[in-house]
Amino acid sequence: MSTKRTNTLTGRQTTGTAGATSGRTTPAVGARLAWLTTGTAAAAALLLWTLVVPVGGLDLRAGGAGTGSGGDAPTVGPVNVLFIAVVAGMAAWAVAAWLRRRGGSRRAWFGVATAVLAASLAGPVSASTLASGVVLVAMHVVVGGILALGYARAWRS
Repeated sequence: MSTKRTNTLTGRQTTGTAGATSGRTTPAVGARLAWLTTGTAAAAALLLWTLVVPVGGLDLRAGGAGTGSGGDAPTVGPVNVLFIAVVAGMAAWAVAAWLRRRGGSRRAWFGVATAVLAASLAGPVSASTLASGVVLVAMHVVVGGILALGYARAWRS
């Protein structure tokens, strides 16, 4: 029985028999999915930053580097937010593609994504104020959640 399907990674329609493969290989995780997922994560982080900093009036400062010997904690601006979200998204893309090529499961992807998100929370915990820490944790969770769920789409058949 011949069926038409749309590949969720590339957006192309394919025709074939159910359960059979056409012999063609598709990218492990397509560029369209990667840009959509990463762009959504970056936009969500920037929206949260906008609501908290310019609208809410919070002086969002990170902890860690720059706080020693009397130095002020670095301010988190929109460029920082976008840069980190895009770098995280591209790294997630690479890991998801690597897992897909090696036959890793969706469950393995969620395991890796959860572990990386948990490790990333070490930074916001050392924020200069409690309010900054809460906002930075929220940003990490929003970006990490969008990336985890977005790249999990690569495992849909």
